Amino acid sequence: MDQIASLDNVPRKEKQFRNFTANSLRLRGPSGTKIVDEIWKFLSKLREEQRAEREAAQKLQKQQEEEEKAAAAEQRKESDISQNNDSDSTQSSTTKIKTSTQLSAKEIKKVVKKVLKKTPGHQMKFKKLRKEVQSKMALVKNDAMKKDLQKLMKQEITDRKSVV
Repeated sequence: MDQIASLDNVPRKEKQFRNFTANSLRLRGPSGTKIVDEIWKFLSKLREEQRAEREAAQKLQKQQEEEEKAAAAEQRKESDISQNNDSDSTQSSTTKIKTSTQLSAKEIKKVVKKVLKKTPGHQMKFKKLRKEVQSKMALVKNDAMKKDLQKLMKQEITDRKSVV
């Protein structure tokens, strides 16, 4: 076993392993065959145990990932519920919350750049650009969001002079 452990290129298949041991370790004849059989049984049992351990570790890891995903989903639901409760109290604060959470200038700028890069001449009418950005960002089409989006887009375009 010490000699096998010291070698780097020990085959994993039985037939190649038998040939390898017969040639490398000079285990030939009936007594050599018995020794090779015992070594092979020991190694195959050891490999099965290692494979079972790996599979158990992978299952455990998958379960932990699923639990983390479920916990994250619950937290999102709780935060959505708390935001909905806050939005029922005052409507003016809802537009500010939606603007800050859903419409950030940085995200709008990225989407505007992507949309304009795809158009020929990198130009587009503002209304069409706004509608494209709205569809890309999957925003709800209501008047408050439309005005906020329009205001942020105008601000970004006028601040930067050249978007693309």
